[in-house]
Amino acid sequence: MKKLLFTFMCVGLLSINSKAQNIIYGATGGINIANVSGSYFDDFDARLGVNIQGFADFMVSKKFSIQPGIGFTMQGGVGKEKNDLGDIYKADMALNYVNVPITLKYYLIKGLALELGPQFGFLVDGKIKTEINSNDQKPTVTGTENARDYLETMDVSLNAGASYVFAKKYILIARYNAGLSDLNSSVENLVRDFESGVNNGFDFRNTGFSFSVGYRF
Repeated sequence: MKKLLFTFMCVGLLSINSKAQNIIYGATGGINIANVSGSYFDDFDARLGVNIQGFADFMVSKKFSIQPGIGFTMQGGVGKEKNDLGDIYKADMALNYVNVPITLKYYLIKGLALELGPQFGFLVDGKIKTEINSNDQKPTVTGTENARDYLETMDVSLNAGASYVFAKKYILIARYNAGLSDLNSSVENLVRDFESGVNNGFDFRNTGFSFSVGYRF
């Protein structure tokens, strides 16, 4: 899957130079309601973060454009699990990515476009804090670790959403991000103490919503 999406990205970028009628540059910033999904924990809580991005919008036609970009995104989530004794375990994952989305845009009407495309993420920094809450007592922090030691550093996902350009220069964007890559590298080593009464499946994927505003130069 990663090789297929990477090939798609390269072919797309090489072809748009000959097809694009004009190029529009811009920058956006906004908030993320990020989370992770997976088979280990019973429940996940979202993390609120920020995103910033620069982009180049290649207008292939009046209805279609291809928009590569690069930016910084705060992602992650909080996994929660209860064992047979009633102890609650948490893994708070604060993950910072440099993301490279390749967005295909189809304009329904002037200014309003549907968006779909792959995103390639690189984990540049992050922390995983684990804690135990036993019998409603004050949570005990069991450790804070470098996320790059336990999670895959490359993430492939799919973005879907919509954007709207108004006053010719300003843009509103809403997207949903669905992770395609399993982030787990050796996270089972980090949470091995959770295994009393807890399942042993390990699978983590980035998910979440982003809402941004931007300016087109």
